[in-house]
Amino acid sequence: MRFGFSTVFLFSVLMGSLFQSEKKQLLGEKECFRDYTFIGTEVINKYLIENKYALYSYEAVASTFIDLMVISFLVIWCVKFNAFRLFPAYIAFYSIRAFIQNRFLMGRPDGFLWE
Repeated sequence: MRFGFSTVFLFSVLMGSLFQSEKKQLLGEKECFRDYTFIGTEVINKYLIENKYALYSYEAVASTFIDLMVISFLVIWCVKFNAFRLFPAYIAFYSIRAFIQNRFLMGRPDGFLWE
């Protein structure tokens, strides 16, 4: 199975390098990426900027649900599973994430709401 996936991957890389197309500049000159989700939710962001009570309420509800999700996952894991692999995976993931976030400074678009 692994050999099959590796073969398909290498074949697709080979085909991609053989049939290269002309590169076109789709973004603006000073633009490195375009966040279409941010553009699509611009109306909601503007509403939350103008209504601080709605913003703070939304933050409280969202953070509560995130906390409940993590706690419920840990409870289910403790009850049903006994493998130890989860904790080293969390440690590795968040360590790599922290390393990358400390090394790269990404600008935020105008009108960005969350800090």
